[in-house]
Amino acid sequence: MRIAMADDARLGVIGVDDTFVDVDDLLQPFEPLGPQDLLPDLITHFDALRPTLARRVAAGGGQPLDRVALRSPVVRPSKIVCLIGNYREGTDRPPQLLDIFFKSPEAIVGPRATVLLPPHPATIFHHEAELALVVGREAKDLPADARALAALAGYSCAIDVSARGLGRIGPSRIGTSFDTFTPLGPAIVTTDAVPDPQALRVRLSVSGEPRQDYSTSDMEYSVVEILAFLSSYMTLAPGDMILCGTNHQGLGALQDGDTVQMTIEGVGELAVTVRDPLRREWPRGIDAEMATRQRGAVRAGGLAERAGPSVEVIGGDHAMACEHSPDRRWMPPPEARLSRRSLLKRAALLSASAPLVGEPPRGLRRWGGGGGAGRWRRTPSPPSGATTPTGGTTGEGEPRRGGRLRVALIAQPPSLDIHQATGRGVLMAMSHVYETLFTWDREYAPRAAAGRDV
Repeated sequence: MRIAMADDARLGVIGVDDTFVDVDDLLQPFEPLGPQDLLPDLITHFDALRPTLARRVAAGGGQPLDRVALRSPVVRPSKIVCLIGNYREGTDRPPQLLDIFFKSPEAIVGPRATVLLPPHPATIFHHEAELALVVGREAKDLPADARALAALAGYSCAIDVSARGLGRIGPSRIGTSFDTFTPLGPAIVTTDAVPDPQALRVRLSVSGEPRQDYSTSDMEYSVVEILAFLSSYMTLAPGDMILCGTNHQGLGALQDGDTVQMTIEGVGELAVTVRDPLRREWPRGIDAEMATRQRGAVRAGGLAERAGPSVEVIGGDHAMACEHSPDRRWMPPPEARLSRRSLLKRAALLSASAPLVGEPPRGLRRWGGGGGAGRWRRTPSPPSGATTPTGGTTGEGEPRRGGRLRVALIAQPPSLDIHQATGRGVLMAMSHVYETLFTWDREYAPRAAAGRDV
């Protein structure tokens, strides 16, 4: 069954003859206060209304869809929860830690709407095609199995538009909440019409040019795992939206005059246009740099997770180390600031070596709960003649840093105020914001091979 809303705030279902069949009369006993109440009322009482709705779908006879201007089927949800990443990006690494951000409900627009790019100084505006979940009932502490699907009303298509380069330190997502930055629709397809949400092909094109093309089978965390995770933190309410993340291999710029078309097989097709009063321009086609960066980031994230409980970040004036555990975290004092010039010389060393117990490096203080002296990891120098990360060998008796080591250089803003770091989040969160990720092999291995400090 497909649930849709017309532009005059009428809720309906799509008949077998592809017509819009009004169901507002079924909702009047629930005394909705406005358009935002129509969908929650319908899906909250869906089981009781299902027989009548099914008869109307089968009978059809409503308005032809080409004569109805559809709007988003969800109006002002209590929350829009978005997953960060959640796709393997073509790698075979272990899943990353699951994390989320929230979007403003005012960002929602419906089919055939216009995405308006704001005048803010974004470095680029990206499209992100995503599977959207619509919550059907109040839910808390759901199990991570098929029983969790009972909490869903259904699925829809969503485009998460992102203005890059805005906000402060950390994984800021303020650039995703501009008005019109969450196109949604054209309808909500009920869960019984989608046999397997992990076997859906997601595609997006811009002005006829293919961009994203991936399967939900590549999700790190499945739909039921997402529902279990989120409901362990918060109560999900009828009409809440959950965006399941995206595969970044295919992202590209949005700019004035673009027509964006997204499809999810078995769910629907969503099309919007783009307008930019400033008429800014970016290169057409797929953003290969973003795709490469995301593959590098997820690989670095996987390495960090496998490396053990700690991550060591070394810099000339400041050093930072943090334990990869929820109760032991380290951070530099809030007043510690790194200039862009200094930041370019810093490296995050992800080590898989034996621990070293000792005092925190200069400039560090303990933050968070937990006891103990802390454990500090260093990478030992490889034996003479060992293979280096770049494929060369160490010189006879030459001391150097190497072995199981990766370096990420992260740079962008004129200054950096480091507030906190939690394990591999130091690398991952910062790389998402500053969007400049270099590998050990590319930048620092040559220095180490030459005996220079990294």
